[in-house]
Amino acid sequence: MLDLLGALVDKSVVQRTEGVLEYRYHLLDTIREYGAEQLEQNGRTEEYTRRHQDFFLRMAERAGEEWLGDQQLEWGGRLAADFDNFRVAMDFAIAHPADQAAFRLVNGLHGLWLGRSRLTEARRWIEKALAAEPEPTVEQGVALYYGSYFGLLQADRAAQETVRRCRAVAELLDDDFLRARALYVETYEMLMWSRDVECTMASYEESRRVLRASGDLHPLVAGYLNTAVFHAAHGNPTQSLSDADECLRELEHLPRERWARNYLTIAQVLALWADGKFAESRELGRRVLPSALDQGETMSLAATVEFLSWVACAEQDHEHAAILLGGSTALWRQVGTTLWGVRALTNLRTETENALMLRLGAERFTQVYAHGTKLEVSELVNIACGHGQRTASSPPPDVVNGSALGPLTPREREVADLIVEGLTNRQIAERLVISKRTADTHVEHILTKLGVTSRVQVAGLVDRPKPAEDRAALDA
Repeated sequence: MLDLLGALVDKSVVQRTEGVLEYRYHLLDTIREYGAEQLEQNGRTEEYTRRHQDFFLRMAERAGEEWLGDQQLEWGGRLAADFDNFRVAMDFAIAHPADQAAFRLVNGLHGLWLGRSRLTEARRWIEKALAAEPEPTVEQGVALYYGSYFGLLQADRAAQETVRRCRAVAELLDDDFLRARALYVETYEMLMWSRDVECTMASYEESRRVLRASGDLHPLVAGYLNTAVFHAAHGNPTQSLSDADECLRELEHLPRERWARNYLTIAQVLALWADGKFAESRELGRRVLPSALDQGETMSLAATVEFLSWVACAEQDHEHAAILLGGSTALWRQVGTTLWGVRALTNLRTETENALMLRLGAERFTQVYAHGTKLEVSELVNIACGHGQRTASSPPPDVVNGSALGPLTPREREVADLIVEGLTNRQIAERLVISKRTADTHVEHILTKLGVTSRVQVAGLVDRPKPAEDRAALDA
């Protein structure tokens, strides 16, 4: 096998690239498409696609067991490298339901969804799996838990129904593990939309007691993140810092875990800002940014840049604050929410915007803010860390373009236009002379960046020029 693979590399039929922990091998798109056609003609497509699914199912399940641990960074890179492979496997599992494979895949990939902030895409796959395998099972209950959690992170009211379904499956199966997870998402729902703070905090205490007893670390840690941010947002930085410290003690046995630690640090950044300790907040935020960037975690980047904007505003560094606020807005758009929909945080953001507009003037604020929205992530992080150009000297090209397609690359905009025309992914591939897999990837990126869940919603965002006769009628 190795000799054959080496010969194919020598002939440039197969390409070899550096992977996270190993070499990776790729067929050229045209050869891969040809091979797929040959498999289909020989009636062996399903056989090989199932073998492909089974391989990546094993990987996903192992990742799900190990991701919230010391191997997190390695798993994050490996899962991201195989993103397209996992999509193919999930497509097959949904089209050929068997052995809960679709649920096992989406559940095992929870670290990928969280570590890369792909919440909208995760919820799409979960809904597809629920439709394909409607019978209540433990795997279905776990998928409903993640669907609830991701929806609550996006402050989507539709998640309330998913929370109800999670509880219903837990009770139907009489499963204490699912009951504990259902209690957590019910409590998170209370935090989001109930005004009874005392009852909500009591529910968190009960949830922590149950989860700690069962050793279910993810919802236990997630609950501490919720309350640490909530207390800081509501002017109680002391309790926020206490919750963060308590959660860090829960993670002492996993010294190399980064996702939860990054968010705990971000909560501390917010708490220090709320406590008026601006220099400490700024330095802590700047320390966590490289870790979040290294992990490729958009939501933690958005939150850190946002809070550093608030710090800069408090320190009277108004143009720097406006740039960072614009940059965080672009990142939040990719996540599908802003500040997790927490009302108190949204109000604080509005106060910051108003202060900056008052100090800079509406025109200058808009110019500098728009400049921030156009920055590449690495450049934005560099500026947030106090390096590089800190102000916008002049309006960059197209900053006044208010199009909702702003975050898309030129190629993605081209694909979005073809979506509007009603073309399928295969038709898009043929029109642009690219592989279908590349077209699939472009479409997924478009949905994620725009924070939408369907092609119809993309069509609603695209501003199409009016025909000449329509413009003439309007001018008349």
